[in-house]
Amino acid sequence: MVVDRNGDPVAILRDVFAPRIMIEIAMRTANTVVMSGVDSGEFVRNAKDLAEKLDHIGITLSEAGAVRIEAADGSFLGAASVSGAPTGEDDERCVRKALKAVEERLMFDDM
Repeated sequence: MVVDRNGDPVAILRDVFAPRIMIEIAMRTANTVVMSGVDSGEFVRNAKDLAEKLDHIGITLSEAGAVRIEAADGSFLGAASVSGAPTGEDDERCVRKALKAVEERLMFDDM
């Protein structure tokens, strides 16, 4: 799942065998990044009490698995999230690998 800086979905990709709930989990962890401005795992580690309270609203999810997407100048573009690995930390590693693969496309400062 990729969301823009407002939390609106930009791209969703789901394996045909993945349960639909994975989309909801990815969306809510991405919203955690949008709301907090930091990777979802970092937010949970640094603000666990607040993270758990926000989960009750139904917009965020206190799990690792979503990371910030930044342009070359550090400006916030949105968030990317993965759901379905055994742990949120595994999801986050998948997201980082995916972002690394498209890293050059995020370098807008040379245009």
